[in-house]
Amino acid sequence: SFSSSAAQYDPKAFRFLPIAKKLIIPSKIGYPGSVNGFFDGFQVFDVSPFGIEYSFNVSHVVEDGNRVNAEEIDGIDGIEPAVTTWCWYSAYLQPRSLVHKGILTTIKGHTVLATDLYTRIRQWELNLDSDNNDCSNDGYW
Repeated sequence: SFSSSAAQYDPKAFRFLPIAKKLIIPSKIGYPGSVNGFFDGFQVFDVSPFGIEYSFNVSHVVEDGNRVNAEEIDGIDGIEPAVTTWCWYSAYLQPRSLVHKGILTTIKGHTVLATDLYTRIRQWELNLDSDNNDCSNDGYW
């Protein structure tokens, strides 16, 4: 397996919410042998004096381009991915997150997602590739 994060080289990529005690980190993770094999989005963690615990994921894409029942996938908590086909365009948004009135807005690649930080329910999504007709189901790029 593998993992990487833009937070490794870009301090603006992650966010810590001191009042809510949440840590939000952009992540790419490979899970060889799992149903989908790949996660690309943000991970949210709870921070306390006793440690850091995983809370939930906000998925921006799925490896095979199909909407799936996220309960079938290890590591994704019932939140459907925002991008369902692979539309390539050379411009993309750097990973960023912001929170306003309990709504976590994540920005990554070609998508902007708003998710309730406490209920984990998707509020809205914006796919900047929605009008891109140069799409396929043949791979990530």
